[in-house]
Amino acid sequence: MRILLVASALPPAIDGIGDYTATLARACSSKANVAVAAPINRPAHAIAGVEILPTFDTDLPASIRGLRRRVADWRPDWIALQYNPFSWGRRGFNPYLPLEIQAIRRSGTSKVAVMVHERYVPSTTMKYRAMALWQRPQYRALVRSANVLFCSTEAWISELRGLAPACGTHLAPAGSGIPFLAMDPRAARERLGIDPDDFVLGFFGFAHASKPLGHVRSAAKAVADAGKRVKLLYIGSEPDVVRDALPGIEVIAEGALEPDEVSRRFSAMDLLLCPFTDGVATRRTTMMTGLQHRVATLGTIGEYTSEQLARLDGTAMRLVPCDDPVGFARAAADLALDPASRHRIAAEGRSLFEREFAPDVLADRFLDVLANASIA
Repeated sequence: MRILLVASALPPAIDGIGDYTATLARACSSKANVAVAAPINRPAHAIAGVEILPTFDTDLPASIRGLRRRVADWRPDWIALQYNPFSWGRRGFNPYLPLEIQAIRRSGTSKVAVMVHERYVPSTTMKYRAMALWQRPQYRALVRSANVLFCSTEAWISELRGLAPACGTHLAPAGSGIPFLAMDPRAARERLGIDPDDFVLGFFGFAHASKPLGHVRSAAKAVADAGKRVKLLYIGSEPDVVRDALPGIEVIAEGALEPDEVSRRFSAMDLLLCPFTDGVATRRTTMMTGLQHRVATLGTIGEYTSEQLARLDGTAMRLVPCDDPVGFARAAADLALDPASRHRIAAEGRSLFEREFAPDVLADRFLDVLANASIA
C-alpha cells in the first residue's frame, strides 16, 4: 500500500501535528510505502524509511494546487490530509484546499482520508464568530470530500458521522511525538540542578488560554503550603510568560528543546499538570507524553473528556473538573504527599500508553482502516 501523508509542517518546526505526522510516517514505513507531501518553505528533518516530497508553500495558500500534480506523479493508493484550519492559511482560510482534495477524489487516482486535528474556532468571541464564517464551511467541504475520516478525539465522531454518513469515521489518538529515552530520574534531576528533596511539577507546550496558568499557580502554591520545596519544570517556547504567571515559584525553563532533551526533562518530573479548559482527551499530546514517560498526570474533566478517559481517574491519571481550580490544587498537594499513589498512577499510565497509544499500535490501526475501508 502506498500512502501519501499531507502535512503543513514537520520537525524541526514546533508543531504538534508535524510531530504526529513524522511519528505516524515512521511507524507505518515498515509495513507500507509512505511519503509526506510537505512545505517547500520549511526545513524538514529526514524520517527513516520515508520520502519527503516538497510540494507547496504554506505562505501561499493557492500553492496547494500543486498537490494534484504530486499525487499524479507518485500515485498513492491513499492520501491522508492532516487538517487544522490554521495550518493551511491565515486565520484558517484556504478556499483552494477543499477544491484540491475534491479534485483528487474525483480523479480516481487515489482514495482520500482526512485526519481532523482541529475543526474550527468556537463561537466564543466576535473575532472567532467572524472566522467561523469561513472555517465551518471549509471544514464541511473537506469532510464531505473524504473516503475515510479520522479524528483525534471521541467528542467529534458523532458530528463527523452526521456530516458524512456514508464515510467511515475512526478515532485516531494523537499519541506522543517525543521519543522515550527512559533516563534514570535521579540523573535527569541532577543534570538540571534539582535537589533530591525538591518536588518537581511539570508543564509542557504552549502557554495557551486552553491550559490556564492560574491552575498551575494554584497547584504550585498548594504543594508549597503542604511543606514541599517546589520547582516548576516548563518545557515549551514561552518561558517568560510562564515565569510571569508564577511569582515566587522557581521555574526551570530554557525555551523550545530538541525531542531527546524533552524526554530527558520529563524523567525529572514528579507530577505533570494538564489543566485543559475543555478536559483531557486523546488529542492531547501533552497528556500522552506524560503517560509515555511514566510521570503521574493531573488533568481535568471537561466537554472533550470521553467516558472512557473519565473512568481512568485514580488509576492511570488523576482528574478534577475543569472549573474547579481549588480542587485541582488540592489534588496536586495530595499527590505530592502520597508518593505511593503517585507512583501507582504513573505505572498505570505507562501501561495504558503502551497498550493503547504507542506509535506502533496507532500505526497498525491506521493501516488496518485504510486496508479494509469500504468505499462508497
